[in-house]
Amino acid sequence: MSKVGPKPKYILDGKPISLREMSERSGLSKTTIGLRLNKGFSVKEAMTLPRGMGAYRKKEPEIFYKGRRATISEWSKITGLREDTIRARWNARWAAESILEKPERICVEESGCHPLYSVWHGIVKRCTHTSNPKYPDYGGRGIKMCDRWLNDFWAFVEDIGTRPSEKHSLDRIDPNRNYEPDNCRWANPTEQSRNTRRATTVTIKGMEVTLHELCEALEIPYKEMKSRLDRGMSIPVAISRGFQV
Repeated sequence: MSKVGPKPKYILDGKPISLREMSERSGLSKTTIGLRLNKGFSVKEAMTLPRGMGAYRKKEPEIFYKGRRATISEWSKITGLREDTIRARWNARWAAESILEKPERICVEESGCHPLYSVWHGIVKRCTHTSNPKYPDYGGRGIKMCDRWLNDFWAFVEDIGTRPSEKHSLDRIDPNRNYEPDNCRWANPTEQSRNTRRATTVTIKGMEVTLHELCEALEIPYKEMKSRLDRGMSIPVAISRGFQV
């Protein structure tokens, strides 16, 4: 019984072709051809470009489907799917029909490829999974995710919007309330550090503010002010001593 070889993953002139066959026909290494294919070059381009050209050149990937060849951004406009959804499926080597025809909900449920999926799933685990290391600080003290978000990932995406940058994380405005639309925002590290249960708060004229906010308003150094308060000084005395700014 003859041994069955690996199933070809690529098509050239309507016929399947393997990476090894491409290498043998072109005289190029499989590594070079593989790099070109990963950068979005067609099979023919990967095999015919001269050595040293194209392997590291960026090119928008093209997907051929139903007699039409278009880039990911073009298919996004045609289908209404998000570009990152199409790109994630393309990188996972999904068939063109699956890439462009399956609803985005399928992409999330099968591979979690939406950029906010990990944010949503992390909150779910912190609030509902007793085995999660962070559960005692969240679900363990009564913090929950609202039913609208817990039962529908896309409702979460709709309410919370796009993350402004990779440095931003989801912050609860009131750390003692649940994850729900009117209590969540995108915050940078500085904003979030001031809004934790451990943030130092002070009372000025009957108003409770964080020490960070007080120091910013008075333009005085936070570390020195906190050091004085930690040594037992009252706020008026600590301020009256003056600071070297």
